[in-house]
Amino acid sequence: MRLAGGRGNKLEWRGDWEGMVKRSATGWTAEMRIPWVSLSYPSSKQAVDMSVNFARYQGRTHTMSLWSNLTSQYFFERDGIWEGVQPPSGSFKPKLSFLPYLLPGYQDGQFTLRSGLDVRYTPKSDLTAVATINPDLGTVEGAITSIQFQRFALFVPERRPFFLEGSDYFGNDGNNVAALYYYSQQIPQFDLGTKVYGKLSPKDSFGLMNTVSFSSRNDTAASYRHQFSDTSSAGFMLVQKSANDDNNTVGVINQSTRLGKLRLDTDIALSSGRDSGGDAKHLQLTYADKLVRTELTYNDISPIFRAADGLVFLPDYRGPILVSNYNNEWRKGFFRRVNLGGALIHVWHSDGNTFARGAQFGGYLETRNDLGISLGVSSFVYDGQADATVELGLVANVSNRFRQYGLNLKVGKLADKPVTFLGPQFSTRIFRNLDITYGGSIQNLTGVQHQHILSMTYNLSPTRSIGGRVVVQNGDTNWYLAYRNSGAKGIESYVILGDPNAQRFQNQFRVKFIFPL
Repeated sequence: MRLAGGRGNKLEWRGDWEGMVKRSATGWTAEMRIPWVSLSYPSSKQAVDMSVNFARYQGRTHTMSLWSNLTSQYFFERDGIWEGVQPPSGSFKPKLSFLPYLLPGYQDGQFTLRSGLDVRYTPKSDLTAVATINPDLGTVEGAITSIQFQRFALFVPERRPFFLEGSDYFGNDGNNVAALYYYSQQIPQFDLGTKVYGKLSPKDSFGLMNTVSFSSRNDTAASYRHQFSDTSSAGFMLVQKSANDDNNTVGVINQSTRLGKLRLDTDIALSSGRDSGGDAKHLQLTYADKLVRTELTYNDISPIFRAADGLVFLPDYRGPILVSNYNNEWRKGFFRRVNLGGALIHVWHSDGNTFARGAQFGGYLETRNDLGISLGVSSFVYDGQADATVELGLVANVSNRFRQYGLNLKVGKLADKPVTFLGPQFSTRIFRNLDITYGGSIQNLTGVQHQHILSMTYNLSPTRSIGGRVVVQNGDTNWYLAYRNSGAKGIESYVILGDPNAQRFQNQFRVKFIFPL
């Protein structure tokens, strides 16, 4: 089940729901019991119509089925309609929940003690407020950044619970490939965080977030969106960083409109503050058919546009980008699915000099015996430096994470220099409950760099596990071990040896308790 807008992971916050399936002579049947508290539903004393859909992934055939067909382009206005629903507005009561935590530990020969509090308040069924005081972000296992050569600013997925809560209400609407105007990974450890998000009306949604580090900085993100119809919306966003050594404000207006198979997304952003003052403009026309999706994009990023709490993938360029993809899948035969795509780029710096030009083409093919094959060819020139590579990937048992292994190989040149990249991977389950995952990266570009990530988890029960991770990167080694008792109602507990996010192993030991109130 996917919860609209995102929801905290604690069972008392996301709601307890039940599900059962069975096979019979007439086919496959699923039954679910979902409490209303899990849903963001409209407050109304009258019966309303609500959209609903059901998806089923069949492991035996590796196929996905939808009860109401959204087409391969996922047009959500084609969801099923649940007519005449009477939401339990009379029985809804505002709810205030607390999740205090206690974190005693031992580090560098000294005993430590840390505590904090998460608060969640739902004044309405479709409105949520959360706050966190002295949050514990250090025990959250972060994503590892790749060592591969990058022309673009690198996106790292967010895993910290406070930022995941209600994250859909703070997204960058549309399909902007030039910038994320709000990117929560830019916000480090803070002392106090508050957030409110939800629906002002059936057609109006908003989000407001603020974090404070009392000694150094304040970060704010605000977003509002109005839905004119199922296929048309517009909104704005304001993102601000105020710190002792920096200040930056970004304002954005955007809209998205789709008529049939054609969609138009536009946005314009203005920045101000330290070393800022420029704008960023984005226009994208998308044609989405049953099997083909084509996007023509024009971006114009000023050399002095800066988003301190955002992510600008490439600064100082303007020009068109053309991307087209073909996707298809088959229920019978040797091949299961295919994806073919290509891109053409020719963009300039603001002074008129060519920044980047070139093309890339690639494809992915998946067979009925669960083999995934990918091939990519690219040739670009960036500021006079040539990038030309060929990439091949093979993954066996692509849909089975308990017995999967693969290899990725890239050869060619980057920035006029020869490059070779090798990326082995595997994941397996042994002894019925021990999951092991490995991902490696070895790159030879003006010298050899390497990165190896090994993760292990032994599942004692659905809510208890012992696990850890080892990261070896260019001579540095970090590892940690942890015991987890979480995911059910009641007190949660964690025991952690080491620091999940350090560059090298840290001699520290921590125990964490979370008490739902």
